[in-house]
Amino acid sequence: MTTSGDFPLVNPLVGSGPLAHNGEYRGFLSKIGPTGKLVFSTFIGGTQSGSQVGGVTLDAAGDVYITGTTSAADFSVTPGAYANTGNAFVMKISNAGDRIMLSTFIGSGGTGLAIAVGGDAAITVGGTAESDGFPPTPGAIQTTCVCGPYHTGGFPGNGGVWYASFILRLSADGSRMLWSTYFGGGEQAGPVQAMALTSDGGVVVGGQASGVPVTPEAFQTTNRSDGGQALFVTRLNSTGTALKFSTFLGGSVSEQFGGLQLDAQEHPWVTGTTSSPDFPLAPQSLNLGNGSWRSFRRMRRACFRPGRTHTGLRARR
Repeated sequence: MTTSGDFPLVNPLVGSGPLAHNGEYRGFLSKIGPTGKLVFSTFIGGTQSGSQVGGVTLDAAGDVYITGTTSAADFSVTPGAYANTGNAFVMKISNAGDRIMLSTFIGSGGTGLAIAVGGDAAITVGGTAESDGFPPTPGAIQTTCVCGPYHTGGFPGNGGVWYASFILRLSADGSRMLWSTYFGGGEQAGPVQAMALTSDGGVVVGGQASGVPVTPEAFQTTNRSDGGQALFVTRLNSTGTALKFSTFLGGSVSEQFGGLQLDAQEHPWVTGTTSSPDFPLAPQSLNLGNGSWRSFRRMRRACFRPGRTHTGLRARR
């Protein structure tokens, strides 16, 4: 998103509107050509401010899919959209940037942060939910949103909001919800921040959180941090009704999620940042560090590939 009053626009979408003045945040989508020239740039979310774009992906034809959140009253949806109201949205824009091919709300009280499109053109989205505005479908792995306002007692106004993640899949034309589930939530929860699709239609998601569902044979079944967050990597089946695997990854302090990709064998590769001196490392790692207090104070980059078995990993002492 941008709060710049002079953000560059090139061939913007009809109805995207100007930015009224500095300080009003707007979501945007920009395309840069092979020589570094800006060939397309537009605001997203109608003529008003209050929109954010959290994730972007392309399909095989080069058309662009984005997800995010909006509070703009004139945010437009296309005919036959799954939902006409809400704030989290999905939008499909032509590769040329000249038209909106699909636009729909997907829920309320949340933000889309990650999006992927399968070979069948079905649209999978993940993000954060702060209310039960993303109704789960029958058989969902988690039917309750562990989210919403909480009060800590003491002085009036003490408290905040607990967040959960949502993961859902829309039909290719954006008219039907194929499946939807909540995931994790509660105190110091973190959202799904990235996703990738598997060849059987499953979805792998990653992020950072204090608590998520894990599978019994996971590499790490608990968050080892003392009041902080660990990374998580989770693979769901193609209908959102079962976990293929779900594991934490972290040490005794805290971690920050960086990114996720699948290799040719569909093993997830995860990057991020850790401040834990005992972050699990594989033998013969490129940079083992020395386990000292000084190393504990440094933020170290990490890369991990979870699978079904993990006999080669050990925690640093």
